Amino acid sequence: MAAIGSLKIIDQNVLATEAMIEYVRADSDELISDKETTPDPFYQDHFRRTKEAICRAFEGLKRRALVVGVGAAQDIPLEELAMTFDKVRLVDIDLRYIRKAIELLPEELQGKFELEEADICGFLAELSQKAEELIAEKVAYREFVKRILDLLPTLRKEKYAYQENEYDFVCSALVGSQIGGVVFGYLDAISKRAYGVPFVPPERKDHEIARFMNNIQIDHLKELFQLTRPDGRVYFADHYSLKKVVFLRGDMETSTEELERIPLPGAQEVQAAAQQIFCVLSKEYWNWGLPTDEWIEKKLRAHKFIVYKISSFVFSRH
Repeated sequence: MAAIGSLKIIDQNVLATEAMIEYVRADSDELISDKETTPDPFYQDHFRRTKEAICRAFEGLKRRALVVGVGAAQDIPLEELAMTFDKVRLVDIDLRYIRKAIELLPEELQGKFELEEADICGFLAELSQKAEELIAEKVAYREFVKRILDLLPTLRKEKYAYQENEYDFVCSALVGSQIGGVVFGYLDAISKRAYGVPFVPPERKDHEIARFMNNIQIDHLKELFQLTRPDGRVYFADHYSLKKVVFLRGDMETSTEELERIPLPGAQEVQAAAQQIFCVLSKEYWNWGLPTDEWIEKKLRAHKFIVYKISSFVFSRH
């Protein structure tokens, strides 16, 4: 365990290959840039609602808290967590942005945090090593795709330090669906680099990909359960559907004309699993609209948006 001032950093083994880490960091940089350049209301309203929901979720708790997939913590109430709990462990594969966020807090609160560099998937090291070995062997593209698809269900999760404890409060905000995004985003990136085309499984394998994605998210829910003390609580939020809409005027919740509704893979299965694993204490929903580059009619300033439906839950173990 290393320390920077009063901030504790949990040292880990190799998380993944250099190419995988490079992809994760580039993806983080792009996401942060997007959040900083998109007009305020579209991200800030979502950040505000998430922070408020998290604060309600840990009301009355104390001792130890855990936030997995913390990212840059733009939607995480860091100061309130530090003021409430004795220790707050923040876990992510890329800690660059969370270090900066903690440096902005009052110095007396910074010592409450423990940062742990960890792969929440648990298998990125094995996946990236074997994928890059196949490329080094110069296997043909179709063979590469086939062998990766055969590999996915066999990947085994590594253990990390944060999993050795139980916590009074555990937080996972928009993490579950992003785990699969990291896997296939990385495969896309190295496939384009090696073969000049993205990683595209044949359509007949769609059900296998869907099952893999579902299993990742359900395993994540089970881990959250195991990490929570019997009398603790879990905050869990994710998006399971999106709409393509035209934003006309006023409030994003009401003033839109829907063009297309798209359920995201595994939505029903994952939410059903969550309610089997946990006792649901509360739930709420809100729309998170993000502008695209496409205008429908400039005179009316009608703008095409993607609107995610955020599902926000507070769970207990019983």
